[in-house]
Amino acid sequence: VWIGSLSYNWEWVAQYLTLLYIPLLYRWYKDSVILEGSLKLLRISIVAFLVESTNERFPLSILGMMTLWAFMDSTLFETLSRDPSISIWRGGYELPIILFHFAGIVTALFGHTRSTDKERFILLLFALSYLSYFFHEALVLAMVYPFVISYYNVVILQEVIKIKSFGTIVIVMICIGWIASGIGLMVALQGLIGIVVPIWLIAIGWMIKINFKTKEIHHV
Repeated sequence: VWIGSLSYNWEWVAQYLTLLYIPLLYRWYKDSVILEGSLKLLRISIVAFLVESTNERFPLSILGMMTLWAFMDSTLFETLSRDPSISIWRGGYELPIILFHFAGIVTALFGHTRSTDKERFILLLFALSYLSYFFHEALVLAMVYPFVISYYNVVILQEVIKIKSFGTIVIVMICIGWIASGIGLMVALQGLIGIVVPIWLIAIGWMIKINFKTKEIHHV
């Protein structure tokens, strides 16, 4: 428990401290006196639980796209938080930020679009957000970035609630909440925000390739 303000760096340190339960669990496992027969049953039970809890097939393409969204969001957010030259959080843009956060939620909830169209839309909005940051267009950034944050998070929630397997949900949340956000933070701390551009281009190229193959299948 912290008293007072907590910096972004220490916030992530505290978050990763939760992984300390892993060596503690391993220490308990080594110190516990478990008979060989019971130990085999315990291992079989653990493996069976993991297999059973992740037996639901979740499309890797969707998981990869959601992880990319979270990465792009984390990278831009952490970079903005450390860049005094352009600050939408403390620059008097509270009203457009609130309005466009709300607009993003409403659009995602009530907009009837295909999954592929949503993916293109989100990538386009992230591209506009990054361009606004690179060209220091604070007002545009204060409108587009909050919108895409709310929009893509609702889309992710809509996908996650379809999952019935608890293990699959855990894997999805680890990819989005830990891996993507952690890499985004690392990129921001190293000042490597430019690496997002080729990653975005690769994602667009991959989507074009998938759509082209899908059209070919439909024509056959």
